[in-house]
Amino acid sequence: MERALGPTMTDKQRIAKVLAACSGLSRRQAEQAIYDGRVHVNHELLTTPAYTVSSHDSILLDHEPINAIKPFVVVYHKPAGFVCSHNPQNEQKSIYTQLKKHHNPPTTCLRHIGRLDINSEGLLLLSNCPQTAHTIQQKPWKKIYKVRTQGVITPGHLRTLSQLRFIEKAPIEPMRIKLLRTTQTNSWTQWTLTQGRYRQIR
Repeated sequence: MERALGPTMTDKQRIAKVLAACSGLSRRQAEQAIYDGRVHVNHELLTTPAYTVSSHDSILLDHEPINAIKPFVVVYHKPAGFVCSHNPQNEQKSIYTQLKKHHNPPTTCLRHIGRLDINSEGLLLLSNCPQTAHTIQQKPWKKIYKVRTQGVITPGHLRTLSQLRFIEKAPIEPMRIKLLRTTQTNSWTQWTLTQGRYRQIR
């Protein structure tokens, strides 16, 4: 059965943009799906992404109406040693390989919301919907990290770090840093961030 797009799409939009918003594909993947013969509009095979559609058009991706694909969010504990990438470099291991292997999510395209670097582990959110991912990422969530550091961190170090307002000339929001415990060789701290710069804690 075919269904028209929802009533919120009143103006004509490029087909790749609509596919990306409704299916979880990136725009490049949506264009490739068209070239691969996977997209039909109003019962006709679409052969070019240079096409616009409206709410009156019926769109099928792999013979399924695209508005039948519902947005969802995956809550995942990322292990250390894996990268947040669909295209890992060299011999790196990808979280997406692990997700398919152990969690069997739907086969629609997942994308991570934020990221943890290869040596970090912890909570990671993923979604099949770009709009859902964007909405979540724009909210001022508090991100809490526990960090082990070689060497002894003193209260003076914590004050200095907490007062940082720029990293590599880029402004940052204030960070809350709490000393959890120390040994002769290591320190454990808890960092609370309201934004995330690339490798900010490291």
